[in-house]
Formats: sequence, C-alpha cells, structure tokens
Amino acid sequence: MEDEKLKYLSRINIFSDLDKDTLQKLDKITPMVTVPRGAVITSPGDVDSVLYLLKRGRVRLYKTTPDGSEITLAMLGDGNVFGATGSLGLGNPDMYAEAIQSSLVCAMREEDVASLIQRNPAVGMRLISLLSQRVRELEEQVESLSHQDVEGRVLRLLVHLADDFGVADRGYTRLDVPLTHEEIATMVGSTRETVTTTLSHLGRLGLVRTGRREIAINRERVTEWLNAKSN
Repeated sequence: MEDEKLKYLSRINIFSDLDKDTLQKLDKITPMVTVPRGAVITSPGDVDSVLYLLKRGRVRLYKTTPDGSEITLAMLGDGNVFGATGSLGLGNPDMYAEAIQSSLVCAMREEDVASLIQRNPAVGMRLISLLSQRVRELEEQVESLSHQDVEGRVLRLLVHLADDFGVADRGYTRLDVPLTHEEIATMVGSTRETVTTTLSHLGRLGLVRTGRREIAINRERVTEWLNAKSN
C-alpha cells in the first residue's frame, strides 16, 4: 500500500524528481482521500490556504457568473495540482474545483509547501512554470472567444483536451474524459443547443466522432480545417 501511495506521489508533475525519502515524508503529511464524482473540492470563500494534489482522476475548475451560469476554466487529469498557497494561486479566488470522476486527492498546508520548496527549489520552479502555463491557457481561451466562430472554438478546445486526455482509437483521438455538451458550452462561451448542432455538423464533415458522453477527433483533418480557416 505504501509503495502504491509513493507511486502516485511521484507522478504528481511537480514532484517528478524527488527521492524516495522525500516522497515518504510527503506521504505522511498528505494522506489520500477518495473524492466521489460530483463532489466540490474547493469553492470561493474557503479560508484555508491549501495546495491540492490530484493523484488520480479528473477535476473541473470553474467559476459562476452573476446570473448563475458556470464557466469552465480548465479540466485537470492525473498528476496535476490546483488551489492556492499564499501568493501562489493555481486558479483564482472565485474558483470551484469539482471531481468529474471519482478521484484520489490530497492536500498540502501552506507551511508544508513552503518547507518543501525551501528544501527543494526545483519544486518551486515547477509550480511557477505550471502557474504560467495556466495563465497562458486562459489567455488563449479568451483570445479564441474573441476571434473564433463557434466551430473554431469547439475544435480548438477539443484539440487542447486531446493533448491532455487523448487516446488513439481507430484513426481518431478519443478524449478519455467524460464531457457533456453543456460542459463544452461553458468552455467555449456558447449554449448546449448550439454545441450539439455544431458537433453534428463537424461529425458530418468527418472532423469529429461522437457517442454517448464520448468525443473523438480526427487530428489530421481538424488541423487542416483550422489552418484553412486561419488563412
């Protein structure tokens, strides 16, 4: 059991080069908790400064608008981190984190994160790199919302998700993450009805393949289509 827990810790992106002794110390202060599908892990107003480690599973980061609508900011998979410690925020203050699959998650207190970074500066550098990547992704999301039509926004989103969750499947890249049309709509600034119509059209073009809570893309055709649209 201990070896399995250490295996999960070593697969956390920011801990990839830590030695076994350091991982064992981390294991003692970061017990694993199984979070059921649909549970909210963190939400606005949480007073604790915590860094969450996603050892296995899928987590959606989102915020709500004044009218109650949800805007999905990111989908995270195995080995990712989220939350906030002091001035380092891997999200934003009004963000929710929801498990969209049963997930193994643990939490590190701010003082434990600070101590780890002092002993292992590379961990701090990886956290900064990860934060910078999140900012870039959000900027790209805003740019896409501003300059792409719905078809373009949907395809660019699917390509991005395929990079993180793609599995080869009969000439397509299948997204190994459950997604509803409503969830896609919250990521591309559209409605569920429009996304459903758009996916049907893209399917007829041979760019995507859809099934029950399953989406796959033809990477080659999608790339050609996006390049043609940008020229």
